[in-house]
Amino acid sequence: MKIYRNSKRNPSRLPLRTYRRTLRLLKGECLPSEVINRALDVVPEEYRRGVWANIRGRGPCPTFASRDTWRHWKAVFIHAVAVNLDEE
Repeated sequence: MKIYRNSKRNPSRLPLRTYRRTLRLLKGECLPSEVINRALDVVPEEYRRGVWANIRGRGPCPTFASRDTWRHWKAVFIHAVAVNLDEE
């Protein structure tokens, strides 16, 4: 398992190369469903559908939460996918 170095300002920040690779894999549907499901378990249930739809490019997130909230949970999801990929 690869251990990411956490920056002091943002402890969950991924290296840019890892972030782009993970996002490219998510958009290309090249990931096993178990990796995605484990990452979605980290996101609260009310945000899961919106985060997944936004990453897949199926429109903007719903408006019941602020843009910053959606941005936060999308980043948490992508980070969880990257960590899950390294575990396999």
